[in-house]
Amino acid sequence: MATTTTLSTILQNMGESIDDHLEFATTTNITTNNSIISTELIGVDRGSDDHFIGWKVYIGSGNNDTKYRYVSDYATATGTLTVRGVALVAETGAVTCQLHKYDRTKKVNAVKRTVNELFPSTRIDVDNMD
Repeated sequence: MATTTTLSTILQNMGESIDDHLEFATTTNITTNNSIISTELIGVDRGSDDHFIGWKVYIGSGNNDTKYRYVSDYATATGTLTVRGVALVAETGAVTCQLHKYDRTKKVNAVKRTVNELFPSTRIDVDNMD
Protein backbone atom coordinates (compact mmCIF):
# COMPACT_ATOMS: atom_id res chain seq x y z
CA MET A 1 0.00 0.00 0.00
CA ALA A 2 1.40 3.38 -0.98
CA THR A 3 1.87 6.06 1.62
CA THR A 4 1.40 9.74 1.03
CA THR A 5 3.09 12.73 2.55
CA THR A 6 2.78 16.48 2.26
CA LEU A 7 5.29 18.89 0.83
CA SER A 8 5.61 20.55 4.25
CA THR A 9 6.53 17.18 5.82
CA ILE A 10 9.14 16.52 3.14
CA LEU A 11 10.62 20.01 3.66
CA GLN A 12 10.65 19.56 7.44
CA ASN A 13 12.44 16.20 7.15
CA MET A 14 14.97 17.65 4.70
CA GLY A 15 15.54 20.70 6.89
CA GLU A 16 15.95 18.75 10.10
CA SER A 17 18.56 16.51 8.45
CA ILE A 18 20.75 19.55 7.69
CA ASP A 19 19.97 21.58 10.85
CA ASP A 20 17.77 23.93 8.83
CA HIS A 21 14.30 23.77 10.34
CA LEU A 22 13.14 25.54 13.47
CA GLU A 23 9.38 25.77 13.96
CA PHE A 24 7.92 28.12 16.55
CA ALA A 25 4.77 30.03 17.43
CA THR A 26 4.63 33.74 18.07
CA THR A 27 4.10 34.66 21.71
CA THR A 28 3.16 38.28 20.97
CA ASN A 29 0.72 39.16 18.21
CA ILE A 30 2.32 40.47 15.02
CA THR A 31 1.34 44.10 14.52
CA THR A 32 1.74 46.34 11.49
CA ASN A 33 5.52 46.49 11.71
CA ASN A 34 8.51 44.25 10.96
CA SER A 35 8.77 42.38 14.27
CA ILE A 36 8.08 38.72 14.93
CA ILE A 37 8.29 37.88 18.64
CA SER A 38 8.54 34.45 20.23
CA THR A 39 10.03 33.58 23.60
CA GLU A 40 10.43 30.04 22.20
CA LEU A 41 13.48 31.34 20.31
CA ILE A 42 15.31 32.31 23.50
CA GLY A 43 16.07 28.67 24.32
CA VAL A 44 17.75 27.99 20.97
CA ASP A 45 19.58 31.25 20.21
CA ARG A 46 22.71 30.40 22.23
CA GLY A 47 22.06 33.56 24.27
CA SER A 48 23.32 35.68 21.44
CA ASP A 49 21.86 38.84 19.96
CA ASP A 50 21.99 38.73 16.17
CA HIS A 51 22.04 34.90 16.20
CA PHE A 52 19.42 34.62 13.45
CA ILE A 53 20.60 37.46 11.19
CA GLY A 54 20.62 36.22 7.61
CA TRP A 55 18.16 33.41 8.33
CA LYS A 56 14.78 33.36 6.62
CA VAL A 57 11.36 33.33 8.31
CA TYR A 58 8.40 31.58 6.71
CA ILE A 59 5.02 32.46 8.25
CA GLY A 60 2.75 29.45 7.93
CA SER A 61 -0.61 30.69 9.20
CA GLY A 62 -2.76 33.73 9.89
CA ASN A 63 -3.06 36.94 7.92
CA ASN A 64 0.59 36.74 6.83
CA ASP A 65 0.32 33.12 5.67
CA THR A 66 3.09 32.17 3.20
CA LYS A 67 5.07 35.39 3.78
CA TYR A 68 8.80 34.70 3.54
CA ARG A 69 11.19 37.31 4.95
CA TYR A 70 14.90 37.72 5.67
CA VAL A 71 15.94 38.43 9.27
CA SER A 72 17.85 41.70 9.62
CA ASP A 73 18.14 41.81 13.43
CA TYR A 74 17.50 39.64 16.47
CA ALA A 75 17.27 40.48 20.21
CA THR A 76 17.71 37.52 22.54
CA ALA A 77 16.29 39.32 25.60
CA THR A 78 12.82 39.39 24.05
CA GLY A 79 13.02 36.79 21.28
CA THR A 80 12.36 39.51 18.69
CA LEU A 81 13.17 38.95 15.04
CA THR A 82 13.21 42.04 12.82
CA VAL A 83 12.50 41.18 9.20
CA ARG A 84 13.11 43.03 5.94
CA GLY A 85 10.37 44.24 3.62
CA VAL A 86 7.09 46.05 3.97
CA ALA A 87 5.27 45.97 7.28
CA LEU A 88 3.49 42.74 8.13
CA VAL A 89 -0.28 42.61 8.52
CA ALA A 90 -1.62 42.63 12.10
CA GLU A 91 -2.59 39.28 13.62
CA THR A 92 -5.24 38.60 16.27
CA GLY A 93 -3.50 35.58 17.75
CA ALA A 94 -0.44 33.38 17.66
CA VAL A 95 0.83 32.19 14.29
CA THR A 96 3.19 29.40 13.35
CA CYS A 97 6.51 30.26 11.76
CA GLN A 98 9.63 28.48 10.60
CA LEU A 99 13.22 29.67 10.58
CA HIS A 100 15.57 28.44 7.87
CA LYS A 101 19.28 29.01 7.30
CA TYR A 102 18.89 28.10 3.65
CA ASP A 103 16.42 29.37 1.08
CA ARG A 104 13.11 27.50 1.46
CA THR A 105 12.08 28.34 -2.10
CA LYS A 106 15.10 26.52 -3.50
CA LYS A 107 14.24 23.46 -1.40
CA VAL A 108 10.64 23.50 -2.67
CA ASN A 109 11.89 23.69 -6.26
CA ALA A 110 14.34 20.84 -5.63
CA VAL A 111 11.53 18.61 -4.32
CA LYS A 112 9.34 19.45 -7.32
CA ARG A 113 12.16 18.69 -9.79
CA THR A 114 12.94 15.42 -8.01
CA VAL A 115 9.31 14.26 -8.06
CA ASN A 116 8.96 15.11 -11.74
CA GLU A 117 12.25 13.35 -12.55
CA LEU A 118 11.29 10.19 -10.65
CA PHE A 119 7.75 10.06 -11.98
CA PRO A 120 7.83 11.67 -15.46
CA SER A 121 4.84 9.79 -16.86
CA THR A 122 2.62 10.39 -13.83
CA ARG A 123 1.04 13.75 -13.22
CA ILE A 124 1.76 14.58 -9.58
CA ASP A 125 0.44 17.92 -8.43
CA VAL A 126 3.44 18.98 -6.34
CA ASP A 127 2.01 22.49 -6.05
CA ASN A 128 -0.83 21.14 -3.93
CA MET A 129 1.02 18.64 -1.75
CA ASP A 130 0.48 20.72 1.40
